[in-house]
Amino acid sequence: MTPFRAIFKDVWSRLTWPDLASTAVAAGGLMAAIFGFNGGFFNFLKYLAVLAGVYLLFQLIGWWRNRLLWSLRNRLIVAYLFIAFVPILLTVTLVFLAGRILYSQLGAYLLHEDIQQRIAMIADISEHIAIAHQTLPSNVTERESERILAAQSHAVHDQELPGLSISFSSDTSLLRKVAPPGKKSFAGLLHQGDTLSLTSLLAIPDRNGERVITLRVPVTSDFLSTVAPDATGLVTRAWPSRVSMPFSIA
Repeated sequence: MTPFRAIFKDVWSRLTWPDLASTAVAAGGLMAAIFGFNGGFFNFLKYLAVLAGVYLLFQLIGWWRNRLLWSLRNRLIVAYLFIAFVPILLTVTLVFLAGRILYSQLGAYLLHEDIQQRIAMIADISEHIAIAHQTLPSNVTERESERILAAQSHAVHDQELPGLSISFSSDTSLLRKVAPPGKKSFAGLLHQGDTLSLTSLLAIPDRNGERVITLRVPVTSDFLSTVAPDATGLVTRAWPSRVSMPFSIA
């Protein structure tokens, strides 16, 4: 037996004589309204059809209410779920969200500290190069001195600072743009065009005036893989929104 036939049979078995009479009157009034029959009898039939329709509507609501109401056992099960399971679920959800927030904050802290250490590192390298540059023998040419100092720095720091580049220039325009007034050094994140890098600029005395030592470490995937190695999963979410904004040069 199909579900429709089973429902129809159930409904038919529950119908009483008032229900059948009301159904017939409602059907007759509906037909009279559809075909436009008028007159005293048909108008009275339409009136009775309205009353029969209201009666059938209440009967239908009561029938569906009885079918939809669950047993006491099922209602108790639902009540226990809301009383016990839902609070536990909410508590677990809150703990999970709080853990994610703390995890993210820990990642931001580790990332910030590691970036600051790398910035301090390239600033120290600049200082060491500047000191070594001034203490080399006078018989060593300036170009040879710079080549030797750059090679030594690469040998020591290339693993910690992948992509490190060291250059020397007499152009101080960039240093004047980024350094505070009166300062002859800069160390921090520098954004130039489409390139973001850890940059250190240091001006040292030169025979012809001043010479600028420039160290750059581009922020690439290779570099980020070395940042906060104990929290690799945290770094991706924390960078770059949780690190201090870089100095931007158009």
